[in-house]
Amino acid sequence: MIEDDPALQRATTRLIHRALGSRAAVSICGTAGSAAFLLGACMFDLILSDYDLGTSTGADVLEYLRDRQPEMVDRFVFFSGTDGLTKIHPKVIEKGIDVETFVQQLQGYLP
Repeated sequence: MIEDDPALQRATTRLIHRALGSRAAVSICGTAGSAAFLLGACMFDLILSDYDLGTSTGADVLEYLRDRQPEMVDRFVFFSGTDGLTKIHPKVIEKGIDVETFVQQLQGYLP
């Protein structure tokens, strides 16, 4: 998960564990740069990213994947309240949705 707000990191981690149970291992980073480092070192089933990451954006992470790890682009999902993200990438979960909808959407994006 790529999220720069520590409170949202904790809340989203709880939601992920609710959606996936004990099989979920969550790695957290807060910037596009730290995400690129982690993505270069590990494979992930799903990459859940906020759009606004302070000094960078989730779109920067997506661009990194498109350039360097195109096989991972299909595993990328925006989790954000930013409008219009489906123009950048088709997989989006809107922040603020109810827990059950989040769980269903997250499960639907897993390989």
